[in-house]
Amino acid sequence: MIHVSLKVVLPAERREEAMRIVCSLLGPVGAAPGCAGCGFYTDAQNENVLCYVEDWETEEELQRHIRSDDYRKFLTLIDLSGEPPDLKFHRVSETFGMEYLNRVRSPVR
Repeated sequence: MIHVSLKVVLPAERREEAMRIVCSLLGPVGAAPGCAGCGFYTDAQNENVLCYVEDWETEEELQRHIRSDDYRKFLTLIDLSGEPPDLKFHRVSETFGMEYLNRVRSPVR
């Protein structure tokens, strides 16, 4: 799995435009072949900080997405940032769920 995260700090006058772009991405990206999920979040302490995330089943599917015409919207979001954007691509080799939490929180026997 490939996890993509983008954090941008938006000038206040660009926030509404950025939100429209993000909302226009969610449906098409979420329905794209190989997309395991996408979403966005705002910082609880600064509404002008926006975090957008995508999860892709394979690197090939992510690369197809990056080469698509729809990806221009994502690039526009980067361009709106008032500070250098924080863009990261993570290769995830293992994922844990509740069983991990329960195992770690269980008393040692």
